[in-house]
Amino acid sequence: MKNQQQTIGKNKSSGEEKVERLATEKAETAEKSQAKNATEKSAGKGAGKGAEKAVEKHAAAGGKKKTAATQAKKGDEKSKQDKKQSEKAAAKKRVELALKKEERKAEKQKAKAERKKKRAEAKEKRIEKRLAAKEERRKKRLEHRGKHRERAIELKEKRAAAKAARKEKQAERKAQKQKRRAMIKSETKEARAKRLEKEKAAKIAAKKEKRARRYQLRLQRRDAALKRKQRRLESKERRRSENHAPGFGGWLAAVISLGVVTLALGTVVTVGAVRMNQANGALSTGYRGALFELTGTLSDVDGDLAKARVASGKQSQSELLTDLLVKTRIAESNLEKFPVDSETDVNMTLFLNRAGDAAQAMLQKIRSGGSLSAEDYSKLDELYAVNQKILNELSALSGELTDKDMAAFMKDKAGNKVYERFRNIENYAAESGYSTENEGGISATNGNKSDKSTDGTVSEKSGENVSSAQAEEACRRYFADYNIASIEYAGETVSGNIDAFNYTMTDDQGRRLYAEISKNNAALVGFDYFADCSAHNFDLENALTIAQNYLDFLGYDNMTAAWVSESGVNATFLFVYEENGVAYYPDSVSVKVCEERGKVVGFTAVSFLKNHQDRSARSVNGEKNAQSAVSREKAESALSPRLTVQSARKAVIGIGDNETLCYEFACNYGEDGYFVYVDAQTGEEIRITRILSTTHGRYLR
Repeated sequence: MKNQQQTIGKNKSSGEEKVERLATEKAETAEKSQAKNATEKSAGKGAGKGAEKAVEKHAAAGGKKKTAATQAKKGDEKSKQDKKQSEKAAAKKRVELALKKEERKAEKQKAKAERKKKRAEAKEKRIEKRLAAKEERRKKRLEHRGKHRERAIELKEKRAAAKAARKEKQAERKAQKQKRRAMIKSETKEARAKRLEKEKAAKIAAKKEKRARRYQLRLQRRDAALKRKQRRLESKERRRSENHAPGFGGWLAAVISLGVVTLALGTVVTVGAVRMNQANGALSTGYRGALFELTGTLSDVDGDLAKARVASGKQSQSELLTDLLVKTRIAESNLEKFPVDSETDVNMTLFLNRAGDAAQAMLQKIRSGGSLSAEDYSKLDELYAVNQKILNELSALSGELTDKDMAAFMKDKAGNKVYERFRNIENYAAESGYSTENEGGISATNGNKSDKSTDGTVSEKSGENVSSAQAEEACRRYFADYNIASIEYAGETVSGNIDAFNYTMTDDQGRRLYAEISKNNAALVGFDYFADCSAHNFDLENALTIAQNYLDFLGYDNMTAAWVSESGVNATFLFVYEENGVAYYPDSVSVKVCEERGKVVGFTAVSFLKNHQDRSARSVNGEKNAQSAVSREKAESALSPRLTVQSARKAVIGIGDNETLCYEFACNYGEDGYFVYVDAQTGEEIRITRILSTTHGRYLR
């Protein structure tokens, strides 16, 4: 940089000297030219003095000119010096500018180098990052390939297992088909009719259940959609109210918006309602058709019962009882098509089962050469009376039922005309004594001995009837922990089973409770507690413990749970009296537990109070202490080889007018369950009971 400054200075100095030298030479040349001109003029005018005078004048003029030139020269020198100084200042300024330019250039080069360095570092980092990402992707690919291989192996194993299961199932179905073909070839006409009727009933039950599930799902979807729309509208209205300031304008906008929202909601609900009304109309029509079919079938049952109770010829009796058996099964199928609650369905079904079982028992008696007894005719009279009550309710309902009534029943099961009618039907079925003898799907195992007095741990063998005041006092004791606020006498029940006082109670929350107290000994015959039960807080094991504790509280001993039926959140247990390893089905009670509150909400002891005696001194099949003549192995050999035995025990069941000691075998065939009873004296199979898939129950042994 220093050498550069020196070079610039030298160049500047040599230029100034050159300009000055050229100016001096120019001035001297001008003076010489003037002097020469003057000499020539004086020579031309004359010689002598003239010439000398001219020379002197010229010299004087030349002197003056020389002085002027000197002064001009000084001025020029001064201006030159000023100019030189200004040029030096300009040169200095240019030098400074050049130096600043060089500094800026150096700074730019430095910044450029730094940026280049940073770019290089960033590039290295990007390269490292890409390499790391590439390595990570490679690891993930390897891991994914490993998982894919494992998944492929697992899927292959699952497919192989599924294939093996399908083959096994196909082989099982093939074997079942072969067995079915063999059975069809060897079965009698009567057995074929029974089998077809059972298959038809199972199909109807499956269709009903599927239809009910589909309808419930449709209702749930509709309710969920309406709730979502309501939430969206509420959220939108809330946001609008929060975003707008109050005032007349705000209130006006809110009113207008609310009107628009209401109109939109009305449109949406109207469209949805139209569609739901169409679906509900179709369901309502189907249910009304099922109701008419049920009414017509029970009318046929009424005619058969009316004729059978006065028929005397074996041929006519056989025809009437066969038709009665078929019509009761058809009535069961018709009932399954109607959306009644579980209690009504169970009670009505059990009543129809009892009617059909009674007809079947009487048919067997006639076919074996016997004749109907007075007890059989009494049973037909009782069945006829109950069926007439049920038929009258159904006929009245069929005549007055409207679409509005049906829609109200479908929307809410309680508090409408259909509900009230079916509640009366349920009560009639319960009063008959047939619907409460043996709940849980074990049909026709109880005896019906109207000539026996009650005895045992709960009841006294005999005694004078208690008064209504004593019965009310006993009722208060039974329900001491039910928070009873009021109790009212509701009349008496007089039947061939047990005479009882009826009481209606209300707890502190307004829920009603209906109870029956025996006139003979103030024993609790049964009760129903109409309390809501919707949650599942207690499992079946806890519910069973609650039911057993309740029986202990009432004074029942040696009771064993034989069957449980779970309907929604209610568990109903069937307890039978057991002594010396023998289960006495005629001595049975039923206990219903609410799985939400963990409390007993239903109880029935008609069968126990009617049939129980001291079993140690009681004769069964003519022998005391229920002694068997054949072994369990021999009894089991009487079973069909198609059946798979799950458990077995001795049991006493009612057959006609007598109690019979037998072996009870719980069996399976395919997906169906059966109870097979083999006579312990003869080793003959005397009864087969099928566990229907719609029962929702299970055996507890």
